[in-house]
Amino acid sequence: KAIINYCEETEIENLLTLTSPNASAMAVGVGPGRQTLEWDKAPEFRVDCLKALRWNFDYILIDCSSLATSSDASTMAPLVDGVSIVVKAAQTRRGQIQRVQQMVETAGGNFLGFILNQRRYPMPGWLYQRL
Repeated sequence: KAIINYCEETEIENLLTLTSPNASAMAVGVGPGRQTLEWDKAPEFRVDCLKALRWNFDYILIDCSSLATSSDASTMAPLVDGVSIVVKAAQTRRGQIQRVQQMVETAGGNFLGFILNQRRYPMPGWLYQRL
């Protein structure tokens, strides 16, 4: 069955998703009673799936679990155009960030950079009261 048949429409026009029941990158199931795409079959299967997705879509974004809990990002790195890593502000340490970058590059991935998440901009109370 074609991989496009596993995609689900969203409320956003021209945006389809391929969801995962176990939060593993692209190991997809599309809901109760439907078939499940067995993403973990073989590396060749992943490559074929990505080729099929590229044929049908202009852009493909793959959301992987943390490298601390899963190797999905490092195994996907050489198969995709680029890898960006999301890091949590004030929690992720510089050494962790450098190790992740090295893991992606060692796996043969094109490291694009980091996305800073949950950054806080504290506002002094006196300024907040004037707003």
